[in-house]
Amino acid sequence: MKAPDETVYEEFIFRKTKDNWNLSMLTCDGQMPMNEALKEIIAFCEQSIGEERDYKKPPLGVMPKWLWQERRCEELRKCINRHFEANWLINIELVDEYNSHVKELEHRKTCP
Repeated sequence: MKAPDETVYEEFIFRKTKDNWNLSMLTCDGQMPMNEALKEIIAFCEQSIGEERDYKKPPLGVMPKWLWQERRCEELRKCINRHFEANWLINIELVDEYNSHVKELEHRKTCP
């Protein structure tokens, strides 16, 4: 049983306005209480949301070496196959590079 001065809140409502978020709470009977405690809660939540929005992301990094090697191997394989299908000479540097990437990737898979 609740005390006479106690308010039970059923839900939080976040409303997006043009430039920011507004938070309000509804009571069981649908009326909106606006006492000082509620104003503090709303201010805190709006501040927290604003801080998240102001967070700056770090600069974009580089692709991991293993992923680059996998993609490079795929491109080299396609290039070698195109030369083979066209009956062209296959450049030995392409084959050597492909083999070296495959060896390194295989070594990475066997060694933790």
